[in-house]
Amino acid sequence: MNDKDLFTEGGLLPMLMKKEFGMEQKELGRRGEALAARYLEQKGFRILARNYNTPYGELDIIAK
Repeated sequence: MNDKDLFTEGGLLPMLMKKEFGMEQKELGRRGEALAARYLEQKGFRILARNYNTPYGELDIIAK
């Protein structure tokens, strides 16, 4: 098994997350982003954008 197999759909890591946390990888990511945004707000940051797409990829949170 190579590193890519760990993270792909049906790979070891998504299967363990589903077994241990009872959720799919996307749901875990969504919850993690929400937790990070809440933390930043509590520290005085203002969330300017979430899931912002650029030609180079996606920025989960933009905060100031």
